[in-house]
Amino acid sequence: MTTIHTMLAIAASQNWVLHQMDVKNTFLHMDLKEDVYMHPPAGLLPTPTFIVCKLRRSLNGLKQAPCASLFLRKTKIGIVILLVYVNDIIITGTDLVLISQLK
Repeated sequence: MTTIHTMLAIAASQNWVLHQMDVKNTFLHMDLKEDVYMHPPAGLLPTPTFIVCKLRRSLNGLKQAPCASLFLRKTKIGIVILLVYVNDIIITGTDLVLISQLK
C-alpha cells in the first residue's frame, strides 16, 4: 500500500492526470506453485459438508496473488509511472503520448 500511496501523492503534488485500467482475466491463467485448498462457497452444495476443493488456478485475494509492481520510464518529453496492483493498473506522468501508447 505504501507504493500506491506514494504514487498517488506524487501525481497529486504534480497535478498529473491518473489513468486506471482493470485486467478482467488476470487470474484465469495463472498456475499455483503450491497446494491451496478452500471450502466450497455457501449454497454450491445442497447440504453442508466438510469437503474441500483443491484450486488449480489462482483467485483474486489469495496471498499467493501478485502484489504491487512499479515501473518508471523517463523520455525526452517527460516521465511515465505505471503501477500494477493485483488486477488493476494506474498510469500517470507527463508524457501523454507514451501514456496513450501504454493504454
